[in-house]
Amino acid sequence: MTRRAAGSARRRHRADRSARTRRLGAALAHLPRQARADLWPLLVTVAVVAVVGAGASVGPRLLAATADETVRVAVDTTAASDLTVTAPFTDDFRIEGRAPRDTALIVKSNASRIDGALPDDLAPLFAAPLVTVSTVRLPLAIPDGQNEAVLRLAYVWDGADAAVDWVEGGAPVAAAPAEAWSDDSAWPVQVALSTEAAAALRVGVGDRINVSYPKRPIEVTVSGVFRPTDAGDPVWTQDRDLLAPVTRGSGRTARTEIAALLSAQSLPDARLSLDPLDTSTTYTLAVRSAAMTYGDLDSIVANLAKLEASPTSLDLIATGTRVTTSLDHTLLAAQARIRAGGAQAAVLLVGLVATGAAVLILAADVLTRRRAAVLVRHRARGASLPAIAASLLVESLALAAIGGALGLLLAALVRPGPPSWPWLVPVLAVVALAGPVLGTRAARASDGRRRPADRRQRRADGRVRTVRRVALEASVALLAVAGLTALRRRGVTASGGTGADLLLSAAPTLVAVAAAMLAYRALPALLRGSLAIARRFRGSGPLIAAARAQAAGAAALPFVALVLATTLLSFGATLTQTIRSGQVTGSWDTVGADVQVRTGSDPDLAATARVLAAADGVDLATALRVDDLVQLVGARSQDRVRVVAVDAAAYERLLATTPLADAPQLARLAGEPGAETDDPVPALVSPGLAGEGGAMSVLWQEHTIPLAVVGATPEFASSLSPSASAGQVEDTVVVSAAALALAAGEPVEADTLWVTGAGADAAVAGATTWADSTVTSRAQWLADRATEPLTSGLILLVASSIALLLAFAVVTVVLAASASAPERASTQATLRVLGLRLRAAASVALGELAPAVLVACLSGLALGAGLASVLIGPLTLRLVTGQAAEPALVLPWWVLAALVLLAGTVALVVAVESSARRRERLGQVLRVGSG
Repeated sequence: MTRRAAGSARRRHRADRSARTRRLGAALAHLPRQARADLWPLLVTVAVVAVVGAGASVGPRLLAATADETVRVAVDTTAASDLTVTAPFTDDFRIEGRAPRDTALIVKSNASRIDGALPDDLAPLFAAPLVTVSTVRLPLAIPDGQNEAVLRLAYVWDGADAAVDWVEGGAPVAAAPAEAWSDDSAWPVQVALSTEAAAALRVGVGDRINVSYPKRPIEVTVSGVFRPTDAGDPVWTQDRDLLAPVTRGSGRTARTEIAALLSAQSLPDARLSLDPLDTSTTYTLAVRSAAMTYGDLDSIVANLAKLEASPTSLDLIATGTRVTTSLDHTLLAAQARIRAGGAQAAVLLVGLVATGAAVLILAADVLTRRRAAVLVRHRARGASLPAIAASLLVESLALAAIGGALGLLLAALVRPGPPSWPWLVPVLAVVALAGPVLGTRAARASDGRRRPADRRQRRADGRVRTVRRVALEASVALLAVAGLTALRRRGVTASGGTGADLLLSAAPTLVAVAAAMLAYRALPALLRGSLAIARRFRGSGPLIAAARAQAAGAAALPFVALVLATTLLSFGATLTQTIRSGQVTGSWDTVGADVQVRTGSDPDLAATARVLAAADGVDLATALRVDDLVQLVGARSQDRVRVVAVDAAAYERLLATTPLADAPQLARLAGEPGAETDDPVPALVSPGLAGEGGAMSVLWQEHTIPLAVVGATPEFASSLSPSASAGQVEDTVVVSAAALALAAGEPVEADTLWVTGAGADAAVAGATTWADSTVTSRAQWLADRATEPLTSGLILLVASSIALLLAFAVVTVVLAASASAPERASTQATLRVLGLRLRAAASVALGELAPAVLVACLSGLALGAGLASVLIGPLTLRLVTGQAAEPALVLPWWVLAALVLLAGTVALVVAVESSARRRERLGQVLRVGSG
């Protein structure tokens, strides 16, 4: 009996398994025919997957490429990025009284040591050392020269001696050996001059150059005159005055600098003729920006800091070795900008993926509605829920594979690179699971559920459903509040990398979803209000349309998806417009005027400003003095500041010609200076110094100037970038030039010029050659900023995201209309039976669809602008725009085009449906209604 029962159970189990297999096979065999019947929703799904997959792949690749290019551009456009090693000589050759003939070998050996001792992470980033052995500048007289002139002796080597063509004579040679050396003896030194230098000094081969050295006489003899074989050779980059005399400054401060070329043979003589401290050796390692990537920045900065802190790691035995570079500051500034831009892009990428996922779920819902009858039939014929889920899963996996492959192919065509699986996998997962879950749920609903007869039980069940819905919405709202709070407190770049962490990046998306749920709950009240308004019209069309809109309502998922798409669209558009406007403000913050000129101190610069102010197209021009790295006395946390001496009244007039904010505090500097030189000079100081308190003084031009703090520095101080040698100067002191001159007892010669007006560029370009000056044009700054990799890449990514979000919004409207199309068709048939014309029925359909779409769109556009206004600070847009402060919000009017497009989409859907209804005959409509 037991064996018989066991065998019967086994047979029943095999029969059940066989039946399940047959049902699963039947369901799978039905897939192709079912797919052909529902072709357009499937194509929409594949298209959305492909577009989202392509965007999710291209976005991170674009960010990575933009980050690398931004680093390289920052290094190429920043002065003093090269690594400079200064090492003194270690031997004391004067004890033996003979020339150190191995000097060239020493410096070449040191260059090899430095090159080999670089850390592995830094070695590929720098070229071989360029050696420069240089003396102090020795005064000399230029025939008929009006300017002060100096001569410097230099030896350069970058793996080989400088290549030159000899016009006269030849290379310098070593002087004859001397029996002994004394302070009274003049050691002969042979040098070579460029053709331009020889012409300026009016000397030739065999002539002596009359230089003065206060410690002993020097005999400098010209051995040859040369032309460089290649003037662009890097060996000349650090010593351009070896090729031609250079005049620095103007007026009384002008000075002509000439350099004479030493050879390896004459270099020891130059060392012996001067004191040891008057000869320096510099090894310059040019940076190779092409070898830099964003991912290596942390390691590069850390290794540079170690080198600067411990130069002995370069295997040089000299105790006074110094390593200097501004590359670390440049890389840190670039890293901050990249993190800001990457985090801003990550916010939009998260929103794009979330919106795409919502559209895919909506497409799966539309597909399930179309197949509801088929699923019910399969269930009635004995198909199990696992069999139905498995068949739908096979179809969903196929859609995910096809759409994902198309997306990766499209991404490879746009920007090749590895797949970004963290962005792509969520989209594929949504496609793979949405169809089976919704389809199984629809099939399960066909089993039928008995409603309790007890009214109290029905109410209890309703309360349970309400609690679940409220709990879900409350969870989303709490998560959105947490993300938004964290984002505002920590900033979007808090987690580092090219973007922020998931919660921070998803905060705007979560806020949009939470706000969409809230707006959806308020939609019935708005529709009731539209019904009350429609009752005031005489015709029946508006009333019927409002009644249908209230009765039909709006599906939650399409409404939330539409609000999400339009919110992120408005958010991205507002960011784009704010960045573009902020760059214009940033150009004023950075340059301070239409043109800024930084030159050496020049007593004639004030007169030049008056000449420029009278030029055509120039509004105003003013001169000022800027000194970086001035010693500050009395502050506890800062010992170096930038001192700016201005003509307060002149600058106030110049401010009136610019969009920069007024600086009324400048009036506190414009009064008459005190009669006594010991009186404190009124000063405006940075906020960091204002909180120090106590007496404060600056050591300016060897004068101790006491300060009286009367206010905070104006915004223009941010446009005065420090010189390359000054490094990072954070705090600024602004004083009156007249008061500073009185306190110091000597004139304050200007070195900076600001010019405003449409013709400022042309006037400055035509005024003088501005030798050895830095001319910064605001128009050029704007052009450079607009085309730089970070800005252009971010704008491109935002513009692409806006276009995709707009497309998703249109698809959402079409899918939502398609989901409710059968019910709307039945309603229109009934209305036509009751005598309503086809055109009036189309108007009713338009009134049924349009309110929910318009409410969702307007809510999203307003929410996006509000989010942008709240998140401007946390998104650190100023790092992208180049402003001193966060940019002001700018709302783009053209974002309303989305409202027009979505309204047009609704009208087009209604027109297509009306065209389909036009071909129906009234008899058919009556039979449908009676059926």
